[in-house]
Amino acid sequence: MWFPALRGDIEMPGGSLFDVETLDLDEPELSPAGELSIRGGDWIFQFNGFAFDVEAASRADDAFAAGGGAGAVAVGDRVEYELDYGAFEFNMGKHVWSVPLKDADDVAVDFDLYAGARAYALDLRLETGSGVSSHDAQWADALVGMRMRLDLPHGFGLETAVDVGGGAFGVDGSFSWDITVAFTWVYENTAGIEIGFRHLSVDTVEGEGAEEFEFDNALAGLFGAVVIRF
Repeated sequence: MWFPALRGDIEMPGGSLFDVETLDLDEPELSPAGELSIRGGDWIFQFNGFAFDVEAASRADDAFAAGGGAGAVAVGDRVEYELDYGAFEFNMGKHVWSVPLKDADDVAVDFDLYAGARAYALDLRLETGSGVSSHDAQWADALVGMRMRLDLPHGFGLETAVDVGGGAFGVDGSFSWDITVAFTWVYENTAGIEIGFRHLSVDTVEGEGAEEFEFDNALAGLFGAVVIRF
């Protein structure tokens, strides 16, 4: 489970750019997430994904144009919102370097390089006293990244992964970067726990002029997971 908060700006078609804090869209939300890694020799195939869904109502802290039939929003106006945001990633990597530390068999630093793609789905709906503004988008980025693991005695370990993406398949422009830092403990190489922090930043643009949709945001927060190895 991931517990991220949303930070950044949104512009709906026909509207103006507004900060997500204006509508309290920046509140942390418990979100399901998962990852499957398949290793064979020096090769690693990885699938992961998450779903961030929030539905609530708020009083606007600032004035902005919501677009569509929702019209202009003044300070204090009530706005109901519903955001469904998720991503699914596939990457393929190769183990490129391993450094044992002080001749200890159970202590080493490993480096992997990987490349793949991340597909996104976003659906946002704003409702005011004037009407409704909604937009949905689906797109994908190609990505490249690096993963580093520090293996420690007694099943403990540290791992960090960093990647950048772009390509905008499905929209007019997109750029993303993702960083994850995690601490893992696995008993007898079978089952254990993992806790860490993930920050996923995405900037995507679709359409032009009055019909432009922009989503320039980051999801960031702590996560916890059960690890099963077989």
